[in-house]
Amino acid sequence: MVTINFTLLVETGLFLVFMWAMHRWVFKPLLAVMDARADQMAEDKRISVHAVEEAERLEADMALRLSEIHHAASQRVVRMHYKFQQRHHEEVEAFKRKAQQELDAVREESRVLIEEQRKHYDAPAQDLVGTISTQLGLEHSA
Repeated sequence: MVTINFTLLVETGLFLVFMWAMHRWVFKPLLAVMDARADQMAEDKRISVHAVEEAERLEADMALRLSEIHHAASQRVVRMHYKFQQRHHEEVEAFKRKAQQELDAVREESRVLIEEQRKHYDAPAQDLVGTISTQLGLEHSA
């Protein structure tokens, strides 16, 4: 059986004073620090979520811009390739025309030279035919 005496009352009073002091100087500041820390963690989490969303948006924008730049560069390369191909074709055609003109000039010059040479060899050729005909005993009609 429990007997209530003075010692029990003093110990109960001291326990209540101890609890009040602990609450006022230890638990209250500790809870305030813990609440502030929890609030700061929640704020940091909110900021980090916002930063991740912003980073994802920026990454998507950069991917889109990179795609546009790549597409524009590809088109420019194709246009430049086509332009140089056309230029090359025009230069080749110019060289062909020049070569054909030179060839035609050489052919004409050769034709003229051959005609001149034929004129020089017509009379000796006739004489040669006559001589061969005579030696073979054939009649020569010139």
